[in-house]
Amino acid sequence: MGCTVSTPSLEMVCKMFAVLYDPDDFVWVTNEVRQGACSVTQGEAILWYTGNRYECGGFLGINPCASKGLPRGTKNVSQLRNFLIEFDEMALDEQRPFMEQSKIPYSSCVFSGKKSFHFVISLTESLLSLNEYKTVFGKVRKILNESNDRACSDPSRFARFPDVFRGEVLQNLVEVRGRVPTHEFLSFLQAK
Repeated sequence: MGCTVSTPSLEMVCKMFAVLYDPDDFVWVTNEVRQGACSVTQGEAILWYTGNRYECGGFLGINPCASKGLPRGTKNVSQLRNFLIEFDEMALDEQRPFMEQSKIPYSSCVFSGKKSFHFVISLTESLLSLNEYKTVFGKVRKILNESNDRACSDPSRFARFPDVFRGEVLQNLVEVRGRVPTHEFLSFLQAK
C-alpha cells in the first residue's frame, strides 16, 4: 500500500513529538515490540512515520535515548520526564473519563486501535534519578487505584506511534496538550 500522509495528521504528530521530546533528543522507533528498536533523531522518526504509516503498527520509546544507535533499555534513557499510563484491564469507554476524573494532567493520548488509550505525561524537566522516576510512577499508580499497567514503570517502555496503521486499525492520535510543569505535577502528587 502506498504512503499518503495528510498535512493535519503530520502536523499533529510533529506537535506530539515537540511535546514529548526536545529537538536534539534521540527517539527509539520500531515496527514490532519484540524486534530491536533503533534510536534516531526526531527528524528521522518523522521520516520513518511518513514511510511506514500504512505498513505496520509502530512503537516509540516514551523517553529519549542517550545517543543514536543505542539499544532500548533503561540504562540508555537520557531524560526521565515522560510517563506512560495504560489501562489494559479497564473497559475502553471508561478509560478517558477515569483519567479525567483522576485530575492527573497528561500531555498526549493515543488510541491503540484495540483495547486501550495510551496517555503520556511529559514533564517540563527531567527527574534526577531512576529511583525518583519509580517513586513518582508509584504515586501516579496509587491515584489511579493501581489500575494502570505496572509494566509502564519502565522509562524505556514503548508507547503507540501515533497515526499509523496496525493491520487494518489506526493507532489514532486523540489529543495533544503540552508539557506538564514538573514542580506543579510533583506538588499535585504530594497533595494526594
